[in-house]
Amino acid sequence: MGWRDRDWAKFDDDEWSELVHASAPARRKPRTRVTVMSTSLVVGVAASAAATFLLHANHVVSLELVPATPPNVVGVEWRNVDLTPASTAGRICIPTPKERRICATYAIGEKPADALTRRLRANGLTVRSVD
Repeated sequence: MGWRDRDWAKFDDDEWSELVHASAPARRKPRTRVTVMSTSLVVGVAASAAATFLLHANHVVSLELVPATPPNVVGVEWRNVDLTPASTAGRICIPTPKERRICATYAIGEKPADALTRRLRANGLTVRSVD
């Protein structure tokens, strides 16, 4: 039996080309760690963006801007002791933006808040009560 007698030798050129060059079934690429991580990252970012948009879309009605405090204004929260006449002489101090602190001395019967206010005004600062 010669090679022409075999089955594969009986194909004509077109049939042989079709048989030999037939496309192999597409193989699925194995998932790698990078592919899984990048997919997870994309899904996470998309979910975060969607949640942010949905949760915050209609909640901002208006934005109130707070004016900046001028540099020469010092906000003071006075205690009750500072607003009543002192029974003894003493000293009251407050931290300020430029200096580390400013202190004022007060006498018997004088309000510590008045003494400190005078001292702050002497240094070119304005006192604003914080309540």
